[in-house]
Amino acid sequence: MAVVVVGLAGAVLNTLWAAGTFRRLEPHGPGACVRIEGIVGGEDLVWRGNGREILVSSTDRWNPNVEQGGIFLVEPGAEDPRPMQVTPELDFVFQPHGISLWVDENTGQERLFVVNHASLTEHSIEVFDVAADGQLAHVRTIVDEALISPNDVAAVSAEQFYVTNDHGWRSTVAKVFEDFLRLPLGNVVYFDGSGFREVYGGTRIANGVNVSLDGARVYVTETTGRVLHSFARDAKTGALTLEETLFAGTGLDNIDVAPDGSLWVGAHPKLLQFLAHAANPQKRAPSQVLRFVHGADGRLAMEEVYLDGGETISASATALARDGMLVIGPVFEAFLLRCDL
Repeated sequence: MAVVVVGLAGAVLNTLWAAGTFRRLEPHGPGACVRIEGIVGGEDLVWRGNGREILVSSTDRWNPNVEQGGIFLVEPGAEDPRPMQVTPELDFVFQPHGISLWVDENTGQERLFVVNHASLTEHSIEVFDVAADGQLAHVRTIVDEALISPNDVAAVSAEQFYVTNDHGWRSTVAKVFEDFLRLPLGNVVYFDGSGFREVYGGTRIANGVNVSLDGARVYVTETTGRVLHSFARDAKTGALTLEETLFAGTGLDNIDVAPDGSLWVGAHPKLLQFLAHAANPQKRAPSQVLRFVHGADGRLAMEEVYLDGGETISASATALARDGMLVIGPVFEAFLLRCDL
């Protein structure tokens, strides 16, 4: 009995430690910050090809009865940013999650790939063409058994992309066990234009995925694994070869690749507070933004750019940086945060 009790206590303490429960936070920021109101649950953001506007994935995760989320367009650097709904009328449930924008380098044509959750167990990748004014036109819906629990998507052409499955089990109850036991059941799958195949497995909540500017690398974060992976990418086959795994010690979320090639990642330093915030808007959850760069030796190095106890913005999921400006998107709250760098 003593052995069992000690073992259980050790497991609980290990889970609390991994969730950041004992971590001491020292909030700081890069500069003055203001809210951009009017977008609820702006969980993922992407720059458009013009470098001025962003597309935002919006879903009201505190209100499960709202069937339709949407994609918004906003110019964060404007004096008075006004988000605009650009989603066309759709005849299916649209609850967008991770997004990725592919830009044709010859024509400038933009195509948006969106992870969509029609229900707790039904998922798809929705593909849209983006007009010059930012309005979306639906192109196709991609469904497959490989989309077990999709979180994020990274496009590498007009027809090919990577997707992270944050869980290996489909049921809500099973996912809870998977989370708290930190079981390595998630994966990364690749769509080659006709079908999916797994290109990396054994992940603990595979979350964000993105591609380097030259397309030679793919980056993947694990939330409960608290790591950032860097893979060499075979452009012909889509195969991934693991180059480096950097332990970040925090719950990493979405990845953005800045024009200088650096990676900007939203993160959750206290995961149990994140869960409490998800259940109750009155409970705050810390927000964190990290920047990763490849050093002279090619290895990744990490810098903490922003840390807030949740008073200014709670549960940061994503961060974009460009032209002296940082934009942070939350999982739940109804605004974006723009900060000076």
